[in-house]
Amino acid sequence: MRAVRDDMAGAGHSLAYTTVMTLLDRLARRDAVSRTKKGRSFLYVPKLNREQALAHALEELAATFFGGSQVELRSYVAGNGAAGTAVAGAIEEDLDITLL
Repeated sequence: MRAVRDDMAGAGHSLAYTTVMTLLDRLARRDAVSRTKKGRSFLYVPKLNREQALAHALEELAATFFGGSQVELRSYVAGNGAAGTAVAGAIEEDLDITLL
């Protein structure tokens, strides 16, 4: 936990201990990290490398906003407009709700 906070502080982010703890707990519940009790603290180890995590995140993005279509996601990212304004509007609305 301390190593994560220290790394984040080195990157210019100041996070509370409880924020880091909550994030790591959520990652453990999603099976993205393993958690092992070591004394009074936990040791967290990633289960996915960066490429695997990115692929999983993109699959979730496609499933959530593009009906699972990676073609529509690629088209939207490329700016071709094939995803349509309705999809773009839904993304913006969901992001607005998420960021509130």
